[in-house]
Amino acid sequence: MSPSLRKNRSTYFIAILSAYIILQFLWWGYLLIIENPKKATMVIGEGSVFLLILIYGIRRYQISMNRELSLHQRQSNFLLSVTHELKTPISSVQLILQTIIKHQLEEEQIHAFLEKALDENKKSESLIQNMLYAASIENQRIELFRDEIDCQEFSKSLETQLKTSYHSISILMSCPSAFSFEADRFMLERVIIQLIDNSVKYNAANVHVSFREEGTELIIDVADDGIGINEADRPFIFDKFFRSGDENKREKPGTGLGLYIASQFIELHQGKINFSENVPRGSIFTIKLPK
Repeated sequence: MSPSLRKNRSTYFIAILSAYIILQFLWWGYLLIIENPKKATMVIGEGSVFLLILIYGIRRYQISMNRELSLHQRQSNFLLSVTHELKTPISSVQLILQTIIKHQLEEEQIHAFLEKALDENKKSESLIQNMLYAASIENQRIELFRDEIDCQEFSKSLETQLKTSYHSISILMSCPSAFSFEADRFMLERVIIQLIDNSVKYNAANVHVSFREEGTELIIDVADDGIGINEADRPFIFDKFFRSGDENKREKPGTGLGLYIASQFIELHQGKINFSENVPRGSIFTIKLPK
């Protein structure tokens, strides 16, 4: 049975059961009033309070159940997407190696095939790393190692690293003033890389990463000109396994772990990460960290 069908059946069951309980409660209240009219005010008053508590409890149970079913559906989608995204690069690498073995190729062709195989291997490695990060976060086995980081050196170093990995977009990183801050360098790099990777998936041509000081806070804005995020999806984009868009019409790759890991890394720094719309087009992720 699909999660959506299970959710609908559960909703109908709760609605019918709730209606039965409430009607029975009203009926017994009516009988008490008929039997002893002098206590009508007391029965109505206490009965109203109990009825409100009952309705509130039923509603909270329904919300909790829908949340669990939604999480179950996301987990199912996650398993399907992981299976697909691991199978694709493995098949590609196998095909490349078979081609190299079976055919007499020029050295340049072999080099090009090996570059392609390396790119596919990096995709698998990134996916596995995200799964390990998520497991470490869930088990609270990930530690924060703060370093003194020079903003301008960090931005230039990361820009050079990113430009070798992302050839299809223009990446600009800027830190206009010279200042330093304390953070886990590895985690901060992973967060920014994840946000840029998210921009690439949603058709961005340009990404601007800017660093600035505001009092005792470090502010990092990651702005792109992609297609943005649907308004209905925005409250959930940092939830584990959540992927924007219709799961039945999935076109973009992903597992729903990237933004979750990014938000958890920022929380470990006692910071915050927020999303806003980039006018006229695109997304802006704003990170606030204590310096």
